[in-house]
Amino acid sequence: MHLPSHDTTLYDFMLGALTPSACDTPWFIDAFTGETFTAGYVKKRTDALATGLQERLDLSVPVQKEQPSTPVRPFSLGPVIAIVSPNDIDFASCVWASHRIGCTVAPCNASSTVDELIHQFRLSRTTAIFAHPSTLDRVLEAAHSLSIPSSKIVVLARGTLEDLGLLNKLPGAPLCTIDDLIGIGNEAMTRGVQIVPPCPTSPGRSVAFLCFSSGTTGSPKAVIVPHSAVIANILQVTASAIPRVNSSPGDKALGVIPVSHMFGLLTLIHVCPTSVSLRYCSVRCLPSTASSIF
Repeated sequence: MHLPSHDTTLYDFMLGALTPSACDTPWFIDAFTGETFTAGYVKKRTDALATGLQERLDLSVPVQKEQPSTPVRPFSLGPVIAIVSPNDIDFASCVWASHRIGCTVAPCNASSTVDELIHQFRLSRTTAIFAHPSTLDRVLEAAHSLSIPSSKIVVLARGTLEDLGLLNKLPGAPLCTIDDLIGIGNEAMTRGVQIVPPCPTSPGRSVAFLCFSSGTTGSPKAVIVPHSAVIANILQVTASAIPRVNSSPGDKALGVIPVSHMFGLLTLIHVCPTSVSLRYCSVRCLPSTASSIF
């Protein structure tokens, strides 16, 4: 097992070297609609979303200052984008698009209360949020209490606000959906706009995720997870626990584990696409109902 020698991001690791044959491989499937995202489509969608984020949200990546007197360099966090959503076939694109522009992702449990979201947003210093329609009311209330403008909130759903029936529910709120941002990104790319590369950091010090602990012994803590740690774990798991030789073309995995949790984030978003097509379902879907989905 060989780890990348430079500070590779999860975007680069997962999407940076897709072969033409791999581009046609199904990666994410909506368990209820059957909508399927291939690896190539995920990359195309992720690149456009990253460009749209850069154009619309204006998330400035702080310049890292040299600290020659420090024997061990600190971890490097980008602007923090929270994701508050149940399992969704666009969850990975939101993660990797954020990484593409140098941001750190803070996945939040979709069932979190307003007070819990306020704590998590404040602790992680969230600057922008992806919110699934089922979490939007709570996210808007929590964001308002912390003075996070609604212009920094993106609805994690396909279609427009009108398509989703949210225009009358949110009069005057300058919200957009990920499809709106993807449209903005595609238009910008036709004009030659390119992603501004993140500032280089010391190898292994760039932070991919701020994952929240369960809060068993107090309020949830934000745990720093660097890109290098996730990449190392992906290589370990794919080399041992789920050998590629044991998977066959067309195999599927039922994505029930919440991808806001580190275990689901690792296995369902990053391991399964490299081994089997991942068929997503809501976290609330019980295993006893899985046979009808497959």
